[in-house]
Amino acid sequence: MTIKWKGQRRSRWMLNNTILKEKDFTQWMEKELAFFFRENKKEDTSIQNVWDTTKAYARGLIIDDTRKRNTMKRSASKALEDEYKGLEKELQKMPQKKDIKLKMDIIKHKMGLIEKEELAQKIRGAKQNYFEDANKPGRWLAYKLRKEKESRKILQLIDDQGQVCYGSNEKKEIIRDYYGKLYTQENIDEERVKQYLQNAKLPQIPKEIETMLESNITMMELTEALKKQNNGKAPGPDGLLTEFYKTLQELLNLPLLEIMNEVMLKKRIPKSWSEAYITLVPKEEADPLLIKNYRPISLLNADYNIFASILAERLKKNLNNFIHPDQNGFLPKREIKGNMRVILDTVEYYEAHPEKQMALIFLDAQKAFDNVNWQFMLLLLEQMAFARKFIQAIEAIYHNQTAKVMIEEELTDSIDIRKGTRQGCPLSPLLFVLTLEVLNRNIRDEKNIKGMKIKKEEFKLQAFADDLVFILEDPLETASKLIEKIETYGQVAGLKINKDKTKILTKNMLSRQKEELADLLKIQVTNKIKYLGIYLTARCSTLKENNYIKLKQQIVLDLAKWENLQLSLIGRISTIKMNTLERASDWGRWRKINKPHSSPKSCFMPHFFSHAWI
Repeated sequence: MTIKWKGQRRSRWMLNNTILKEKDFTQWMEKELAFFFRENKKEDTSIQNVWDTTKAYARGLIIDDTRKRNTMKRSASKALEDEYKGLEKELQKMPQKKDIKLKMDIIKHKMGLIEKEELAQKIRGAKQNYFEDANKPGRWLAYKLRKEKESRKILQLIDDQGQVCYGSNEKKEIIRDYYGKLYTQENIDEERVKQYLQNAKLPQIPKEIETMLESNITMMELTEALKKQNNGKAPGPDGLLTEFYKTLQELLNLPLLEIMNEVMLKKRIPKSWSEAYITLVPKEEADPLLIKNYRPISLLNADYNIFASILAERLKKNLNNFIHPDQNGFLPKREIKGNMRVILDTVEYYEAHPEKQMALIFLDAQKAFDNVNWQFMLLLLEQMAFARKFIQAIEAIYHNQTAKVMIEEELTDSIDIRKGTRQGCPLSPLLFVLTLEVLNRNIRDEKNIKGMKIKKEEFKLQAFADDLVFILEDPLETASKLIEKIETYGQVAGLKINKDKTKILTKNMLSRQKEELADLLKIQVTNKIKYLGIYLTARCSTLKENNYIKLKQQIVLDLAKWENLQLSLIGRISTIKMNTLERASDWGRWRKINKPHSSPKSCFMPHFFSHAWI
């Protein structure tokens, strides 16, 4: 028989936040960490090194404390078990002794108490969220209402040779090779990027915004950012949850604030802030055997997320003024329904004007977030005269990043990241829409690209983050110029058109003209497309059939399934408010129902009442 050693299993450690509710533990932890800071924070020692070492020390303390607790429990159980066995032997020798039987009953009772306490802890852990969240809208209830738990277990993958691989090491190698190539930055001439940005004639940020971005982070900003962090989020590589920083904030906030301001001043971050674990989320309606069909979500350390959220809050104050209203992704007071309303109005407008030809180009950008060129992003911030400290903070973050991909509770080898904005970082979506706005501005200003013109206003595009739709009038004349603009931008910024998934929906065009357009752009012209969850065609009359009727059927099925959940009246009302009612209301806002006195809400009311009062 041959024994094959596969090496050490590399899995992740995560803090059990239940211990943070124990007053004795938190007091002991505060005392230990305060002592560690006093002993190690010296003038000649980097505060960032001390911080990372403190986190490692805290983690070690928690692991050691947990081990001791478990050892004590096991020792107590073992001692009782041994004592019981010893008394059992004595009873066999002297069955007439009643005191032995009494002792055995007492020990058995103690063993039962220990087992009951362990069981009670497990039940509390399983039921706590139920009792706290089952009757109110929130993340837990949303999770319970899903059709089924999203499966993230990758059972098999296809390698470059087309072979299906099942083994853990083989899958990890496929993943590491793919993301290693994806995150390698191609050589792009810096002067070419600078010239492109200069030609874009971008406005500079207002002086008051620059002053705000340049100022030191305050304790109030840190406290507010910490308060806004969601509990229960998966931690990063250090395993420390947000609750850890909230519980110990009186001790940790001051050194954390010092580190944040040092990052902005010295352009250097703690090493742990450059690390991430990546979890892979399968894309809908895509082949799960292909690694490219997974969305990489970065799990970042909680202390980094606090810092990034502060920078994000500052950045938002300027972006709302700079980013055009046709971009509705990730910005305050902008909603997805704005995009859909404009696209539907566009189709209706060209239905009323059959003499005009129009095409909607639904752009699919290949790994849009993961291909952002860091050099372009940083030079853009300089071109727009962002504050020097703010740029240095961004430059420190986007300098040398590493990540390990999680698969089957194991980790791949470390991957170097040299481009892209990390999905999961509070800053990432804002930096992405900022860089994309350069392209959008160029397209809006290009006179040779003709959009839908109503009075003095012209609509050329709608964007929700990387979901881009371009509105082209006379597309045979102007579409080539649009693609040229996108490709020129992509050469300096990193955006790549996925022509296999990019689609065109036309209006008032003959079949031969559609074929000509498809040949010209090497992009498929389709009769039906799904955009932001809504199926669209060139005729508005099909909107109800393709969406509303199917939506009604799905809601009725969902309500019937949710009847099996053990929810109170308030809980059932919450399921309607946060899920079905919202879906019905959104559809109604996007598309007016033909019946003048009928709304989606009223159509569903009998089903809502039936579900609430079962």
